[in-house]
Amino acid sequence: MAAISAKAGSDPRKVVFLLSEGTVTLDAMGPAQAFHEARGPGGERLYRTIFASPDGGEVALDCGAVILSSSIYDIDVDTIDTLLIPGADDGFAALTDGRLLDWLRTAKSRVRRIGSICIGAFLLAETGLLDGGMAVTHWRWCEELSTKFPSVKVLPDQIYVRYGNIW
Repeated sequence: MAAISAKAGSDPRKVVFLLSEGTVTLDAMGPAQAFHEARGPGGERLYRTIFASPDGGEVALDCGAVILSSSIYDIDVDTIDTLLIPGADDGFAALTDGRLLDWLRTAKSRVRRIGSICIGAFLLAETGLLDGGMAVTHWRWCEELSTKFPSVKVLPDQIYVRYGNIW
């Protein structure tokens, strides 16, 4: 993958974390910190992180910390560089949110890259975005992902998988 660099005077690329109640703290905050620390050769920030959820407002993480989020529907999808879906204790609840699933399907062709962390892969699979492709999730959930979504090739021995613009 080519190195990312910011042009003088350019805005940092927007990274949006799609949160839900019970989002696993490490799944969201670890990557958020990594994007926060990324700097260009002149020390300029390469990314700006935004926390979003379907309804916006407060979202409680699994550890009890509360994050203030924007509504995912209020963010112009064309301005998102990277969309990340961290795992959540109640991540399966989102699988029945038709509006969110439709929004994700639209985002696929308009966002440079989409990534899921841990059981966030289930949400991408539910949209059909992984049909015919490859995916991985936490080892504990690989068999269930494979069973629930037989059109997705689950690679349990991988740490990450790239399928088009989906990581």
